[in-house]
Amino acid sequence: MTSKFSTLVHQIAKRDSSRLRLIIFLAACCLWFIHHQFSFLGFYNNDDINYVEYAASLSQNKFSFTSDSQYGLRWACILITGIFYKFFGINDFSTTAYSFISLMVTGWIVVLLSKRRSFKYFILALMLFFLNYTLLFYSYRLLPDPGICLCVMAAYYFYDRYKFDKDYSLWLPVLFGAINFVAVITKESIVLILPLFLWWIVQDLRNVRQRRFWLTAIVTMFVLAFSYLLYFKIATGSWFYRLDVLMQNNYVNICRYDLLPAKETIKRVTYLLWNAFWQSGDGICLIFGITALVYRKKLQLQEREMHILSTFFVLLLCANFMTVSYNGYVPLCYDPRHFLFLLPFSILAGSFLLEKFYQQPFKFIGLPVFFILSALLLVIIKAGDMKYFYGLIGVFLLGWCFVAKMIVDKKAFLVFTICFFCLLSIRPLIDIYRHNNVMYFDHRALIKKTFPARITNAIVYTDDQIDRDLSKYFMQYDTLQVRFLYTKTLSKQLLYNVDGPVYFLLNEKRIPAGDFEKNINSNDLKAVTFTKSGYFSLYRIEKK
Repeated sequence: MTSKFSTLVHQIAKRDSSRLRLIIFLAACCLWFIHHQFSFLGFYNNDDINYVEYAASLSQNKFSFTSDSQYGLRWACILITGIFYKFFGINDFSTTAYSFISLMVTGWIVVLLSKRRSFKYFILALMLFFLNYTLLFYSYRLLPDPGICLCVMAAYYFYDRYKFDKDYSLWLPVLFGAINFVAVITKESIVLILPLFLWWIVQDLRNVRQRRFWLTAIVTMFVLAFSYLLYFKIATGSWFYRLDVLMQNNYVNICRYDLLPAKETIKRVTYLLWNAFWQSGDGICLIFGITALVYRKKLQLQEREMHILSTFFVLLLCANFMTVSYNGYVPLCYDPRHFLFLLPFSILAGSFLLEKFYQQPFKFIGLPVFFILSALLLVIIKAGDMKYFYGLIGVFLLGWCFVAKMIVDKKAFLVFTICFFCLLSIRPLIDIYRHNNVMYFDHRALIKKTFPARITNAIVYTDDQIDRDLSKYFMQYDTLQVRFLYTKTLSKQLLYNVDGPVYFLLNEKRIPAGDFEKNINSNDLKAVTFTKSGYFSLYRIEKK
């Protein structure tokens, strides 16, 4: 049976049809969707709830395109999510659609860039992409970063088509310019990759290539940027309104390196970003790409493949060193989500190495060594469970060096692929095993069954801002009759001059019910349990 299956796989790989690649890609998308259904974790108020609220206001015709918040000026994710809210309602499906679609299209671009490579390369690249936990995690978070990832990959694809396919269609540079404009209205941190574009331009002008491409792309970007700035000039009186908002909202935090001691900047550009990558698990993906850079000569790649490697290298430098401010040295904050655009390039570059490693493992022995060293480093710094994943992959790759020649040629890739797939699947499967953030669903169930069916014209207090924001979301921002407010302490003063009943939403995971009731009694108030759902309880607050 195994022999027949491996023969079938070999025959399919030999055919190498575009239709087959499309089917496999769609199957991978379905796996992501299934994972979403079983392990959706809700929201973390990590900027995401801001975009949710702006998108909801857009769907209700209340959105201002001249917001005084930097979040409200990141139009791309707000516009697309607002459209989904308009047609499908304010719900989890619509909220996650923007990021999910952005990363699906990014995955499809990875497929397109793999089409001239072998079927084995395609399979390895697809596994590295769709089993990358960071990409999977952010595919259901409403953040602009997946959109930036898509824009950077799309820009690279248009440039690659023009440069290497000799496709001199006018639409390619126009789309290149347009997609970079979309990146600007997605998130201002796109300036991070400016050195990459400058490097491409210098290379092409020095070799007298692609002049028409760059002229058309720059004209397109100029026209769109001028129209964008003109809108703000007419609407607000300032050409650079968005920049003004960014400057007004600046404050001292762990990422304002121009306002912090120099030692903080040195730590950021030497190890903090890499520490964040490795502890989050992004290092698993990056090791393949970085090792490919180390072995670039042994890989014997063509110009097109070398261009992917060099682009990945420049983006690594941009991520670590590039400033995102014009008036001070401010490297981007070292949260890995800001650097999602690195991962597809690392996957494409790393797949060159992984395909060669499968065939000649001892020739690229540095790959398992880097994984094992990473695991040991994480053990030394006591970095948590991620060390096991690095260690398992390192041991598997090292073991492959010794067993590869023992396996029949036709079965070797099948065995390698299945083992590698199983290892990369561990983290996504752990998510399903842990099964969701129960509190998110308890909270949603309580709001849905209580408001407005049983309670209207009321004020609901909570001692947590995330609970307040999520309550509004679960109410689809229809809070004319029921208002959700945040308070640190509950006292009699909050009950004065209130027209209607007052309630308190309690998360018993955070504050035990007994402690809450004791605190209420000490303030000469009485709490009566109205309803309960899992960890969440709703109390009616009355004067004694």
